[in-house]
Formats: sequence, structure tokens, C-alpha cells
Amino acid sequence: MSETIALFIDGDNISHKDIQIILDEVKIYGRIIISKVYGDWSKANMINWLTCASVFGITPIQCDRISNKNSSDIKLCVDVMNTLYTIPNITLFYIITTDSDYRHVISEIKLLNKKIHCIGSDCANQALKSICDTYTKIEVLRKNNII
Repeated sequence: MSETIALFIDGDNISHKDIQIILDEVKIYGRIIISKVYGDWSKANMINWLTCASVFGITPIQCDRISNKNSSDIKLCVDVMNTLYTIPNITLFYIITTDSDYRHVISEIKLLNKKIHCIGSDCANQALKSICDTYTKIEVLRKNNII
């Protein structure tokens, strides 16, 4: 069965260099109808994400970083919850992150009988890895992508 996918990328926590292999992996499962990347685009280290977002048709979501708070994480969670409750035809949520704080929103996704996959680093906390239906290590995708 082909899934209808919502893709949420924590740009603060995943490299823009991996976007092609991430999209290739996600598309194996179905059709992406929502794709967003979150970050503070006023920061110099985030400019490459804006370019990638434009090239790959991903909506960049500005999250002002105030006093080094995790505003990107909060905005991503709000958008996941909004999507969860307003777009019922989404069957698979994909969160691209290594941040274990997302485990709370993942529980909500599962309560509504939706699937949740994550892609992130091998160093992610076990709490994140174990709560997802599937947790894919970016290092494995990189290794498999070598020609």
C-alpha cells in the first residue's frame, strides 16, 4: 500500500547535504504531499537549507531563535499536531531529526493510528529510536548511497 506522507525536517539538527538521500528513502513509502524544513534563516549556517528547500520544493518555515530556545522544535511540533488533526488522509508522518524531544508528539501520532518514521543520526537517544515505527540511521543511508 502506498502511503500519503507528511515530511517535517528539523533543519537545526540535520545537514542539508543529506536531503537527496532522505527524499529518496521517504519516497519509497509513497507520495509526499507536505514537506517542510524548520530553522532560523537569519543564521549564516542555515543559508544552504534555503537553497535546498527551493531546489527540492520544500517549504522553509522561519523560526526565530530567541535566547537560544528550541523554537524550531516547538513550531515543528505544532505543525505536526495541526496536520494530524486537520488532514486525515495523511497515513505516514516522517520526522527528520535526532532530537529525542519529539517522542511526545510521536505518541500523539500513534494514538490516532498513524504511522511514524524518523531519519536521524546513530547517536540519537534510544527513547526516540524505540518509539518510532521505523527509525532509519542517516549513516546507513549515506553508506548505501555510495556508488
